[in-house]
Amino acid sequence: MSRGALALWEFAHARAAERVTSQGHAVLPSHMVYFLPAVIVAAALGYSERHLYRLTAELRGAGLLDARGHVAQVGKLRRYSGTLWAVKLRPEAVRPRLRWWDFRHDWRPDFAEDYHGERGAFRAVQDVMSEPLDLKGQIGRLIALAQQWAAVPGMAKTPVEGGSDMRLGAGLRAVAAQLPALIGMHPRQRHRAVSALAAEIAHTLNEPGRFRQHCASIYAALTEENEQRPGLRLLALQLERLAVDLAEVAPWRKPGAVLAARLRPA
Repeated sequence: MSRGALALWEFAHARAAERVTSQGHAVLPSHMVYFLPAVIVAAALGYSERHLYRLTAELRGAGLLDARGHVAQVGKLRRYSGTLWAVKLRPEAVRPRLRWWDFRHDWRPDFAEDYHGERGAFRAVQDVMSEPLDLKGQIGRLIALAQQWAAVPGMAKTPVEGGSDMRLGAGLRAVAAQLPALIGMHPRQRHRAVSALAAEIAHTLNEPGRFRQHCASIYAALTEENEQRPGLRLLALQLERLAVDLAEVAPWRKPGAVLAARLRPA
């Protein structure tokens, strides 16, 4: 691994570790996803953005991280808003990969205002670079800027919620809270919603191979509701129960299998 790639890995891993601490994970996740514009990373490391992309490709090939540009809506236009980083945290974990639901999250809720007011990450970097600081002080300010953007998209904005890197209990409880809304949906909307909820469960439990199993569980719960039985309510309770168990650091290697066993008829 090149010296530049190692520097980028240390920088990206440090930001991911800060997210773990700030989000209060009860169990160390296999990887962490966060938003941080590439222009800030490049400035903090002293590289051009083009060279940063080459280093990112090197780390992606090594299975240590995944990084891709994030696009936000500005009126009828779609504009590049920054970069999403998925960083590996546990040595035994599979290579991190950004998923479609990571890109659907609104990482920069005030992006339209920043875009029209020209107050984005590039301007923030330029402001730091224009300050009368020595090299050490400038790097310190850029690292502080990266810490702020990785934790909160922008210096004065509220923390993001609902991303794929949130604590285990929060993800499962969010799915449980959304289950009752499936009953009144149009079949086409319901299919998309079920897929999204099943994907959230699979990703939260770090078991992507169980996506279809969770889809089947949700559809089975809907069938029970149509037959005047409490299917969705039971599924929601089991998700809440699993969230509590994981918060208490349950020693299961496959929590999805535990959920499936609890949903089987007695």
